[in-house]
Amino acid sequence: IAATAMALLAFQGAGHTHKKGSYQRRVERGLRYLIRQQNELGDFFHASPGPRSHRLYSQAQATMVVCEAFGMTRDPEVSAPAQLAIDYAVSIQASEGGWRYVPGRDSDTSVTGWFAMALQSGRMANLTVADETLQKMSQFLDLARDEGGYRYGYRPNFSSSVTMTAEALLCRQYLGWRQDDPRLIDGADYLARNPINWRQPNVYYWYYATQVMHHMEGDAWDQWNKVLRKPLPERTLSPRPHRTSSHVGPARRRTDSTQDYRSMSGASLLIALRLTVSSHAVRAAPAVPQPHRRQPIAFLPSHNPGRSCRKARENDDRT
Repeated sequence: IAATAMALLAFQGAGHTHKKGSYQRRVERGLRYLIRQQNELGDFFHASPGPRSHRLYSQAQATMVVCEAFGMTRDPEVSAPAQLAIDYAVSIQASEGGWRYVPGRDSDTSVTGWFAMALQSGRMANLTVADETLQKMSQFLDLARDEGGYRYGYRPNFSSSVTMTAEALLCRQYLGWRQDDPRLIDGADYLARNPINWRQPNVYYWYYATQVMHHMEGDAWDQWNKVLRKPLPERTLSPRPHRTSSHVGPARRRTDSTQDYRSMSGASLLIALRLTVSSHAVRAAPAVPQPHRRQPIAFLPSHNPGRSCRKARENDDRT
C-alpha cells in the first residue's frame, strides 16, 4: 500500500491523474487498487499482512492519494473514499493529539507528520476536517518540542533531532505559523545549518526540510534548492539490471541488514519515490500564511497536485 501510494503521489506531482496525463492508465489502476483496499470505516490497511509499524504510515499515504485525486479532478466517484479516509484519520487520533502505530493509541512526530499532510490534502480538496483535530495536533507538537519551541523530538521527553524538527516545523506551517514567526525562523536556520549531505543520505529528513524551506521562500529556499535541484538527477542512477535507480551517492553494495530506511541500502523504491516527490516542491507555489498576505492561501503539498487542487477550487468558486 505504501509503495503504491508513494508512486501515485509522484505521478500526481507531475500532473498525472486517473483522468488525464501520459500515465493516466497507470494512475487509474493504482488508485482503484487503493480504493479496493478501503473498508467501510475508511481503513486501507485492515487486510494487509505488513508489520504493525507500517500500518498508519501506509494509511496516511493512501489518504493523501485519494484526497489529491479528488482535489485534482473533482471526480465524484473519488469524493466518498476521500472523505471516508479523512473521517477515519480523525476517528483514530490519539488522546495526545497525534498518531502512532496503533489506531487511537499513542502519538509520535513521525507518523503524525504524515497525517498532517493527509488532512491538509483533504482541506485543499474542500473535504471536511474538524478544527478540533488540528487543535489537538498542535497540542501534541507542543509536548514534543524542545529548546525554545523550534526543535522537536520523536515523542514527548525525547531528545530533539533534525529530522523530527523538519517534520514538526512543516506541520506548524500547515497549522498556521507564518514566515515571520520567530520560532519558525529559528527552526529554518537550524535546518539550514544541516544541509543536504550526499555522503550521509537521509531522504526522510530531506523530504520534510525541502518543503519547510520552500514555504519559507527567500534565501533559505534558494540555498537549499541549489543543492537539491541540480545534483538530484545526477545522483539518481538510471535503471539497470544490476543497480537500482534509487541509489543515492557513490555506487557501493551494503550488506548491513540493520541499515534502515534513511540510508542507501534501505527500502530502495521508497527512497527513489521520496526523492521524486521532494523534487516536485520546487514547482509548487508557497502555501502557508505569509506576513504580506491578509488571508492564508491553500496548502500545496510538495508533490505538486496542490497546484491543480487550487485551480479546481477556484473553478468551483466561479461556478
